[in-house]
Amino acid sequence: MKKIFIISVLTLSTIYAYAQQFEDYFEDRTLRIDYTFSGNHEHQQLYVDELISIPRWYGKRQRLAEVPLKGNGQIIVRTHPDGNVIYRNSFSTLFQEWLSTAESKQTQKSFENVFLVPFPKQKVSITVELHDYHDRVNATMT
Repeated sequence: MKKIFIISVLTLSTIYAYAQQFEDYFEDRTLRIDYTFSGNHEHQQLYVDELISIPRWYGKRQRLAEVPLKGNGQIIVRTHPDGNVIYRNSFSTLFQEWLSTAESKQTQKSFENVFLVPFPKQKVSITVELHDYHDRVNATMT
């Protein structure tokens, strides 16, 4: 029993040593990013409308680069010089649902979207990807 306890403690401490720490990359603030998704069934475009700093971060602080559920889009924050993923979140939007309708084959529309990410301490790259039903990237913006 003692051996199992010691092995468990060593394993957990090793995992914790390699775990990404929120405080290493982010401040306790939120970066609100307002996007516009537009297009039709054939072509989609992404546009940044506004960036806003909000006090406090109320989102996840552990397993920041993991996505427990997969939607049909992702927002990914990477460190700027080396491209390490430090935050990832999945989403599904009304725009992507609309793309599956007959109307999207005949007309163009745009939809506003808001994403919240932890406020980075250093320069980062933020990528938004839209995926189709076969998990292929339809549109991307960094």
